[in-house]
Amino acid sequence: MATVAELQEQFNKDPNLLSVRDKLRLPIYAEAAKKILLSKNRMELDALKYDFLFNARPSQIEPAGDHRIWLILAGRGWG
Repeated sequence: MATVAELQEQFNKDPNLLSVRDKLRLPIYAEAAKKILLSKNRMELDALKYDFLFNARPSQIEPAGDHRIWLILAGRGWG
């Protein structure tokens, strides 16, 4: 897992490279993280580990619009 300093460096280069989970680890999002995490019960917090939209980088989320063709470009170890 990346350190906060590494996440901050990535965020400074391009904020769109980080997932919601990673952004919430940054000091600038501390208040938002506190509000979100305190509003969840234990089961909801455990479920966040497996929530794709919480853990996915923005580039991994499907773009808006109606798409008829998809390309899955997968690398080693996929599937």
